[in-house]
Amino acid sequence: MGKTSSKKGRRESIGSRSKRSKTIEREEPKPEPKEDLNDVPTNVLLIESAKTLGLMLLFAVPPLILIRLAYSIDALEFMFYPVQIVETLGAYLIVKLFGVSVTLAEGNTRLNFDIDGVVHDDFRVIPACTALMEIGFWIGLVMGYRGTKVRTRALWAMGGAGFLFIENIIRIAANYPIMLYVGEAGWHDYHMFWLEWGQLAVVGLMFLVFAFFTRKQLAQVFQSGVAKAEEELEPEPEPKKRSSYRSKRKKEAFK
Repeated sequence: MGKTSSKKGRRESIGSRSKRSKTIEREEPKPEPKEDLNDVPTNVLLIESAKTLGLMLLFAVPPLILIRLAYSIDALEFMFYPVQIVETLGAYLIVKLFGVSVTLAEGNTRLNFDIDGVVHDDFRVIPACTALMEIGFWIGLVMGYRGTKVRTRALWAMGGAGFLFIENIIRIAANYPIMLYVGEAGWHDYHMFWLEWGQLAVVGLMFLVFAFFTRKQLAQVFQSGVAKAEEELEPEPEPKKRSSYRSKRKKEAFK
């Protein structure tokens, strides 16, 4: 009886030690993910960058093409009419605040400026002037960006869209002082340049700001790519041969 009780006591002590060791192992803090891209191998960096760029283009290019096509179809101009009116009225109020003689025309989509008794009626807000193409491109870039939470991307997309909308109203209102400074011919060149490239440059700068503030999350995605590559390179352990009880009995019988 004494031996059995001592054996049970040893088993219980061993079991309690093993439980303690397991709890200690569980309580060990997990290593925090690295937030630096310097340790990422070049091949993994290129692969993950290609994936991120491809997903961004997949989200951003279709809206750009579709809205561009809609601009060129006269039958679809009614879709942009509410935005045209809102932006024209916004520019009208901004110009009026500075005491400029301006009137609305053509269904509140045209601004007529009276400069030295001469009415300039070239300021019509057409669908291409609404910046909807740039807004769609921005939303696609942000929503296709890897590594950030969907909520974070949605907030950045909505905030950036609102900024581009307000910036475009200010751009329309700025046509008046620009024309006074550079003349009507110079204003036309500026207007076409900003319409084709200026807005896209603003979207590019906004995206750089977005990528800067979310760079840590992107680094974690790249580090996970490194972990996957290391797992693929590790050799698979050979399966252990399990000897059944019957095979052992057969061997003993032959002996």
